[in-house]
Amino acid sequence: MVLNYEIKKERNLIASNNAGQFFNFVHKKLSSKSGIGALWNTAGKLVSGDKQRADTFNTYFNSVCKKDNGDLPNTEQQKMFNYNL
Repeated sequence: MVLNYEIKKERNLIASNNAGQFFNFVHKKLSSKSGIGALWNTAGKLVSGDKQRADTFNTYFNSVCKKDNGDLPNTEQQKMFNYNL
C-alpha cells in the first residue's frame, strides 16, 4: 500500500513537469539523515549508543594520533621565497 502511494506520488511529480519540485524530491532522496551508524569497538562488540560510539572513536583517534609536545616549528628556516618587492 505504501509502495503504491510512493509510485503514484512519483508519477504525479513527473507528470507535473515542475523541475524545481523534481530536483527537490531527488535531493531529499539522496540526502542521508541517519548520522553515524553502529560501530565495532576494539573488543569486537557492536556499539550503537552515543557514549559508546564516542568512546570507540576516542580510542581509535588516541591510537593513531600523536600527542602534542608543545614545541612550535622554527618558521624562519622554512622561508623559501623573498617577498621583498
